[in-house]
Amino acid sequence: MSLRSSHRLLLASCLLVTACAGQDSIAEPEPTAVPTTTTISPPATSIAASTTLATTTTLAPPAAISTKGLVYATGSRRDRPVEWKADLYEPTEPGSWPALVFLPGMGQGAASFSHMAEEIAAHGVAVLVIEYVDAPPPDLLMNDRRGYREVAEMLGCAIRYLRQKVVDAGGEPESLAIGGMSLGGGPAAHAALAGESLDQLWEEFSASRDLPRLIECAVEQGSTHVDALVGVAGAYDAFVGYEGRYGLEHLQVRDMQLWELLHGALELNPDLQVRLLHARDDTIISYENSEGFVAALTLAGIDVELTEFEGGHSLPHDETIATVLGILGVEN
Repeated sequence: MSLRSSHRLLLASCLLVTACAGQDSIAEPEPTAVPTTTTISPPATSIAASTTLATTTTLAPPAAISTKGLVYATGSRRDRPVEWKADLYEPTEPGSWPALVFLPGMGQGAASFSHMAEEIAAHGVAVLVIEYVDAPPPDLLMNDRRGYREVAEMLGCAIRYLRQKVVDAGGEPESLAIGGMSLGGGPAAHAALAGESLDQLWEEFSASRDLPRLIECAVEQGSTHVDALVGVAGAYDAFVGYEGRYGLEHLQVRDMQLWELLHGALELNPDLQVRLLHARDDTIISYENSEGFVAALTLAGIDVELTEFEGGHSLPHDETIATVLGILGVEN
């Protein structure tokens, strides 16, 4: 080998060693791209620089897997077909997970609750955050109570859909809760109280008025039983029919048969556990609305607790997660 060639080889080796020694950290590799599916990992930590050319790194396992935009039901709006979608958050470990269906408040959207859902899923709970007809109660009464039935059918679809997802992952749900924030708390309360009777209630109501079925479920078979309800500042009175902003007067004056259906559901799921959170300084839905719901549930013999927090009409992130995990029997 010539002196010039040796000098070039030495220079290239020095440049290679210098570049590697100056490297501050090794970036965490991106997960494999899957359409609409995201692997959610704990925050990446910097890996100390290595003085050797070869470095082996062990990364922490992802905490949860999210799949956005899943179609759980179909229907129509103004005679045009509509797909009702949901975001699913699953634990990374297979098994018989507990599960939660969650309804956002009016206009909030499923994405508003992604961080909450991710953290709950990281504790081993399957979470489905759904789109639904989030119209105010007076609008739901229009067209011979079309909106009320439509929302009830959506929740039946969502509960069955999440049950099937847990089965697909290798087990049966250990327990299933439904929850909601603000307006979403109302339909969630009705579905929880109706439980296994949800479909039958609305089929009988619709048959008496010659109303066609409004929603088609992606999963048609399965139970709609719910073990627990978690509500945050919910519009429960509009879907249970006790005295409140939309309660007795709103329902009884306009449709006594509908009121009897909603209020009668208090007797259908006696083993239901209910945990409510509400800020006393809430100016959108009053704290007294939750107190009225507690009174109605207590009279029906249902296990219920109401926790007060500070923050107005908002979702207390940590308290909500702890409440969900507690009611599902999951260690926090």
